[in-house]
Amino acid sequence: MAGDDDFVSDLNVDLNLNLSSGNDVAELGSGDDFVFAGTGNDRVLSGGGNDIVNGYSGHDRLLGGAGQDRIHGQTGRDILIGGSGNDDLNGGIGRDILKGGSGHDTLIAGCGTDRLTGNTGDDTFVFKHRDGANVIRDFGNGNDVIEIQHGARGMRGLTFSQDGDDVRIAYAQTTIIVRDWEVEDLQSEDFFLFT
Repeated sequence: MAGDDDFVSDLNVDLNLNLSSGNDVAELGSGDDFVFAGTGNDRVLSGGGNDIVNGYSGHDRLLGGAGQDRIHGQTGRDILIGGSGNDDLNGGIGRDILKGGSGHDTLIAGCGTDRLTGNTGDDTFVFKHRDGANVIRDFGNGNDVIEIQHGARGMRGLTFSQDGDDVRIAYAQTTIIVRDWEVEDLQSEDFFLFT
């Protein structure tokens, strides 16, 4: 597909869809679909299947459906929104907004200044070294955890400070702002996973 295209599927089949260039809109059916959004500013709405959606280089809006979806913004300023399944949202490179749905979601910040909201469910917020400045807006709605991949070995590798009503966590060129928490409440190994 090329140009500014609209694609709507109500099929119960697995699709492999390449949107290519242009600002495209795709609404998927109930199959387990793979979508490569291409270079435009695209909007993709996952259906009932377990879908894989890659945003590529545009400023994309990628929405999960009822399945367990894997959504990757890649480059660009993307908005990734989980559906009712247990979704994996990966912002990639750029200033992204990640919002989990009602499932137990994994939100991966990526390199850039990202805003993450888990919503309901037991969510995992994932960061690694050189991920830039990030904000978790609703940590603790469920049994949420912050997963640290690379750059810090245990709690001693993290620096905690109070910033008004929020907690600032810093390590290895990564900053995590956790909204509406106190340092003494958040500074517990129960909230962290080191991998």
